[in-house]
Amino acid sequence: MRAQQPEQWTSYTAIYKITYPTGAPNPLDNLDTSKEIIRAVDGSKLSLKRDSSGRPVAGILWKGGSMYHLNYIRSQAMAFKGANPPRWELPPGSPIGTAKVAGLDCVIYPLQVAGGEGTKCVDAVDKLTAKTGIHMQRGNGTQIYIEELTSVKFETPLLQTIEIPKDFRVIHPLMAGESPEDQQ
Repeated sequence: MRAQQPEQWTSYTAIYKITYPTGAPNPLDNLDTSKEIIRAVDGSKLSLKRDSSGRPVAGILWKGGSMYHLNYIRSQAMAFKGANPPRWELPPGSPIGTAKVAGLDCVIYPLQVAGGEGTKCVDAVDKLTAKTGIHMQRGNGTQIYIEELTSVKFETPLLQTIEIPKDFRVIHPLMAGESPEDQQ
């Protein structure tokens, strides 16, 4: 019996623009209107926020069954073990159309989320989401959220994995009854 080989992912760097056409930005996004996603062949994935000068300030790294909140200002990575990376799956339901987004041929699916609905446009070949549009009821109005791929670069040579920066200190959240000395 052959051992099952791990899934090979397409390695890429993608830039997304995030807009709120209703003028009601999500305060948790710090009014940032873009994000960068980097994915390696082993499935490790980094979601990165940059400041206005292009320097990374925060990120989330999924790697090997753990999730790390990266703080580039403090050079820290907070580790959360047993956090499974978001799985890439085709949305449920039948496709409702096609589109070209950032040069990729994509299929559009209806999307249902808590408190709203929208569409998700995906490139199933490279397993990446090209555009998501959601309309959600908020108070007396509707909030619209659009996340659209503006550029994608498929990595050559292939990026094999993504590591925590070498100068970062890895910390773990305290569990009930635990002191900082218990983590050392």
